[in-house]
Amino acid sequence: MMRNKRLDILRGIAVLFVLGRHGVMEGVWKETGWAGVDLFFVLSGFLISGLLFSEYKRKRSIDLARFIIRRGFKIYPSFYLMLLTTFLVAASYGVCRPYA
Repeated sequence: MMRNKRLDILRGIAVLFVLGRHGVMEGVWKETGWAGVDLFFVLSGFLISGLLFSEYKRKRSIDLARFIIRRGFKIYPSFYLMLLTTFLVAASYGVCRPYA
């Protein structure tokens, strides 16, 4: 699937909404920041379904297990790196309270 610049623009808008919601901005950003998360979910569903439809078009079937494993190898390294970073930063500030 080729990269679509218009979808990248939508991703950027979603990032701005989320940052506006979590940041110190007041007004419309604070009130509508949830839309950024919703937009990310819609874009993810659109892109993932596009990948599945492309595979079906090529092979006339979808190997769901292979697809999930490939997505996992793409997503989980970043997830675990961010999780480790979060724990290290929290520990450095002394805010880790196991079983709290």
